Amino acid sequence: MPMIRDPRWNAINFDGTPAAGARLFVFANGTDNEVQTFADSAMTVKNTTPLIADGRGYFPAFFAPAGTYKVRVETPEGSLISETSGVLA
Repeated sequence: MPMIRDPRWNAINFDGTPAAGARLFVFANGTDNEVQTFADSAMTVKNTTPLIADGRGYFPAFFAPAGTYKVRVETPEGSLISETSGVLA
């Protein structure tokens, strides 16, 4: 199954420091409808939503069915860090 993001992908604060505890949401492209992601390529282990970055700002690898998605990353307090549409899986 397609992986949406490389496991080395991480979130960075506006000051250039790692965004520890950042929250990552995955939506159907062009909507705010959340999509279930999975921790394994067989898509049998569901992730909790949102995915949470570790102390270095790294998110775990996550998988979803082939398609196009919107990915939003927020600070732990809910402020927008980035939002990208057209992410392919």
